[in-house]
Amino acid sequence: MMFLASTAQKLPVNEKNTFFKNAYKKISTMNNDNSSSGKTSQGDQFHSGVNQAIRKIQKLTPPVPVSGNVGGDTLVVGQPPNDSLIITGAYTHFGPVIVINNGILRFRHAYVTIIGDLWVAGKNALVTADSSTLYFPQQYFYQRSLAITEKGRVEYNHTTLDYSGLSHNLFIADSGSITMNHVKDIGFTTCGLNGTLLVDIENSDEPSEYVITDKAHLTFRNDTTLLLWHQDRMSVSQIPE
Repeated sequence: MMFLASTAQKLPVNEKNTFFKNAYKKISTMNNDNSSSGKTSQGDQFHSGVNQAIRKIQKLTPPVPVSGNVGGDTLVVGQPPNDSLIITGAYTHFGPVIVINNGILRFRHAYVTIIGDLWVAGKNALVTADSSTLYFPQQYFYQRSLAITEKGRVEYNHTTLDYSGLSHNLFIADSGSITMNHVKDIGFTTCGLNGTLLVDIENSDEPSEYVITDKAHLTFRNDTTLLLWHQDRMSVSQIPE
């Protein structure tokens, strides 16, 4: 079963505050060091991109479901519990999509257009995409976001992510995880990480940068264009071919 909801409020993720504070401090230090030394580099452009992404994430107000089928523009999977949805073929949704609790959303051999953000938040919330294209149209940088919190999981296999060729947001907190295998990203990902989370990307063309401010485990295998901003207590594995 799926239903639509129109009520919106902020997702209760306390760790976001820590992420914003530490990320701003880290980025400001980098910029000040470059300015005082008179050095400029291509990396400065990424600092600006990270700041834009953080500002966008701070303003995100994901909708939460209300009881009953109330109509609106938000697709909710996971309420009531044990809710699941499989999408195949062509599908278009105007509005955000949220997967909560133990909801499962699967894209199989699908061409999906989502005019909104994607949120995955719950102890067993899961989104998978296999042999699919997920198109998130953007009119400007960082218009669209993927947010994963609690123990939410996202798994993409042999899938294309199309963000109109523009930079976009990814935010993972708590014990969330994302796994990508043979994924092509048409755009550039700016990712904020906070928590004991997992990122596992293999054989993918997924140009991206990661701002890591807490415990995290990241594994990259045969990937391209990675930029890491990090503090202590981080584990990164770059496995060569």
